[in-house]
Amino acid sequence: DVDCILERYTKGISAQFQAFKLDLEACVESKLSSLHESLKADIKGDLDYIKSELKLVNDRQNVLSAEHEALAQRVDSVEMNTQTNSSNILSQNEQLSSLQSDLNNILQRERLQNLEISGVPEKAGENLIIYMVKMAKYADVIITNEEVEYITRAQNRKKISPEPKKIIVKLKSRLLRDSIISGLRGKRTMTTSDIGITVSGQPSNIYVNEHLT
Repeated sequence: DVDCILERYTKGISAQFQAFKLDLEACVESKLSSLHESLKADIKGDLDYIKSELKLVNDRQNVLSAEHEALAQRVDSVEMNTQTNSSNILSQNEQLSSLQSDLNNILQRERLQNLEISGVPEKAGENLIIYMVKMAKYADVIITNEEVEYITRAQNRKKISPEPKKIIVKLKSRLLRDSIISGLRGKRTMTTSDIGITVSGQPSNIYVNEHLT
């Protein structure tokens, strides 16, 4: 009978399909279980690595915190020392300014006894004191060698200059200096011939002024 044959065939096919389905489910379940275990192992390994790295980061952070604290203490110490040094420097600068002011006052008082002479030719073996005595005599002031405390030629501001070096003189008193300057004002300009210096050509002028700087 055809129906019976079809029924048996259908049942056989159904049984085979059911068996295939069971085998497939078992295979899939086995694969999924294996994959699950592999993923668990991978995730656990990754988590262990992350935990290890986090511990290293935490340890490093603790070290950095300790170093930062030590550095902050050093900075505070340096700032305190800097403030102390700044105060000391300020005090020293004030003392230096005071000393400089005192020195300037002393130099200014000393210059009240000084003369600045320009135009005197330079000669080897020259005797500047004799020149000074003769210049004072030209101004109608008599001075002795002892009344000249010191006399010297000053360096020109320009390294190379055709002008002779100026002569700086310090006399015993301001009164003596003022007398010479006053005496010269009433006379014609003094020249080299007036103090016995011979030069080629016309005698050159000699100028005597207060030494202010």
